[in-house]
Amino acid sequence: MMTEWPDWQEISEQARREWEKIEEDIRQRVQSKFQQRQLLREEAEDLALLEVPPPIHPNWIRPFFFRPILQTDTLFYTRGDYNIHPDVLFQSTRPWLARLRSMFRKVVRFFLNIDALVGQQARFNDQQVELNDRLVHHTRLLHELVHRLVAELTRLNLQHQELAHRVQWLEEQLEWYRQRHRALESWLRADRPG
Repeated sequence: MMTEWPDWQEISEQARREWEKIEEDIRQRVQSKFQQRQLLREEAEDLALLEVPPPIHPNWIRPFFFRPILQTDTLFYTRGDYNIHPDVLFQSTRPWLARLRSMFRKVVRFFLNIDALVGQQARFNDQQVELNDRLVHHTRLLHELVHRLVAELTRLNLQHQELAHRVQWLEEQLEWYRQRHRALESWLRADRPG
């Protein structure tokens, strides 16, 4: 069962609004820390220069491989006219050629065993249709496998990027707390009498 394709314009508009909301929240947090004197002006300017690309939601990933590559109505052997019959050599769309061929039908049948030739060709065509059916089945199976692998790898890549950003944020927070700890220690040392 094929899933419904999402409306990409609506998704991109929703993602843009969510991203603007996140940016505004970050600006407000930076401003509040700056006002509480927890953030130096240089650090605030460095943060203002950072540009983070908007995150992609993993459920919005629909790779090209999701689309089926072969439709059954485009295959040449589904129309039922792939096999031949003994009269096919004597038929023509031009009337004068059809009359000429019908006059030579008995002579050709006398020298050539057309029924055996047509029978062999019909068996070969049936075998070819079975082979094509198997190839199409395996192609579709591989297509589905590739689609699922691409979607899963894309989701894993997005999760990896999210975790890497989270680790980077934690490292920055840890460094900030270390600097604060050092500043508090130096302030306590300077404040002690003696």
